Formats: sequence, C-alpha cells, structure tokens
Amino acid sequence: GRAFAEAARLDATLAMAYAAGHAVLARGPLHVVQRALDADRDYISGVYAPEELPGGGEFRWTRQDARFMLVTRTSWMLVRGWLSHPDLAEHPVDVRLTTPCEVVWERAIDSPERFTVAIRLPPGQQRVTLSAHVSRTWNPSHWGSDDRRVLGAALIVSFIESEAGITDVRPLVDLQPCEPKR
Repeated sequence: GRAFAEAARLDATLAMAYAAGHAVLARGPLHVVQRALDADRDYISGVYAPEELPGGGEFRWTRQDARFMLVTRTSWMLVRGWLSHPDLAEHPVDVRLTTPCEVVWERAIDSPERFTVAIRLPPGQQRVTLSAHVSRTWNPSHWGSDDRRVLGAALIVSFIESEAGITDVRPLVDLQPCEPKR
C-alpha cells in the first residue's frame, strides 16, 4: 500500500512537471507567433482562408479583429479592401487599421466601394505588424446564404516596389518606427 501511494505521488509530480514544462514552452520558444518570427515567416490571425479574385490574386475575409505580422518585402505596403454588409447604407461600419504604436487609418464605411491605403514603412524596417478592426461583423447565413462565417472586411495586403505604382492612392501614410509588442 505505502509503496503504491509513493509511486502514485511520484507519477503525479512528474505529470505536473511535464505539463508545466509544456506550458512554459508554449508561451516561449514554441509559441506559434515566436516560431513564425524565428523562421522569418508571416503570421496572420483572425482571417479565413484566402479566396481567389476574379482577375487573379487573393483576398481574405477578416473576422472582427485580424492581425498581420509580415516580413517586409519593400518599403511600400498597400491595404485594399471592401465590406459587403447588406445594411451598410443604414448602418455604416467603422474600419480601423493600427500598428502596435499608432492608428494608421480609420473610416466609417457606408458602401461596398473599395478602399485603399498606401503605407510607407520606415527605412530598414524588417517586419510590420498591422491590425484590422471592424466595429461589427455580419453572418451571410442570416441573409439566406449557406455561408456560416462571421465576416468583417475583405482585405488584400500586399507590397509594391515603389511610390510610382500608387500615384493616385490617398491616403498615403508614413509609418513611424515602432517596436512590435508580442
């Protein structure tokens, strides 16, 4: 009896230590965001799988909040998007783009027309973290569709080679240097 009780206590102690070790690793070097940063890869959360655009390329539907942690490819980033809430005209949706340090762009959207924001990154910035927030989402299944997703904004986040490709895009936002919070 006593040997069995001691063995059970030892087993319980080892199981707790094992679980605690995994908890520490999951918040540290094995955390998904940390692994993406260490591998110099993009990390995107709060979005659905990419969908094809009719003319080529992809976009993603966000949920209410989405985060794009991207390896910079050039010093210019474009964020293009639209909303398809069926009641936009009666109930506009606020869309806000932020970095960990500043609000980049914010608008009340009352139509399905596309919006574009051009962003110049600070010189030498290796990564950019951009969050998107919509004030409300909608569910297409409540409007007769089979689509059960909860949709925010449709976004295309891309990098372009130079300012020459966006001469007609306004606003043009200069990001301030910013150390992302993890």
